[in-house]
Amino acid sequence: RLLSRHELLTSVVLSNMSAVARAMLHRFVAMQLEGEATATQSVSLLWESSEHWYEAADASRAILLLRRCGLHLIGIGMPQEAILVLNRADALATEPSEKYSIGADRARALLRSERPSDAVGVLKTLLSLKSSLHPSPPRLDEVGLMYLQASWESGGSLSEIDNRHLDALRESATLPQDRAEA
Repeated sequence: RLLSRHELLTSVVLSNMSAVARAMLHRFVAMQLEGEATATQSVSLLWESSEHWYEAADASRAILLLRRCGLHLIGIGMPQEAILVLNRADALATEPSEKYSIGADRARALLRSERPSDAVGVLKTLLSLKSSLHPSPPRLDEVGLMYLQASWESGGSLSEIDNRHLDALRESATLPQDRAEA
């Protein structure tokens, strides 16, 4: 490993590099950090690796690592931190399918952190995004079920919740286990 002990020297070297050389350096650092993060389950290394992947012009890899980091944080009981990480992933995402998947993760983190009203806002956005996805997921997929839960937990009217989703329960595309969970 090459370490520069002087911040000014590092800054000058990086500013004089070509864009291609800088991207290659970021890619190398990202690979090293990702390997260490995988071995140690370090959230901070995953975050740093994702930032370097983004600087190396590989946003999809950065998003993948941020989602992995967010899901890990949810799994170890740190949903507030997961929300911050997933917000960064959402900011990098450009494809509707990426936004939908990341949004579902964000809603899951919001529900785990007992913020159902905030989850409803995220989920409403996702429900409107569904029409742009191909193939379009059923209305009562995981996002639809989380919307039911978040609406209920945030004090939504039971009749309004029921009326909005009764048709979805009757759709042939709705899986039996999703009907039972709803």
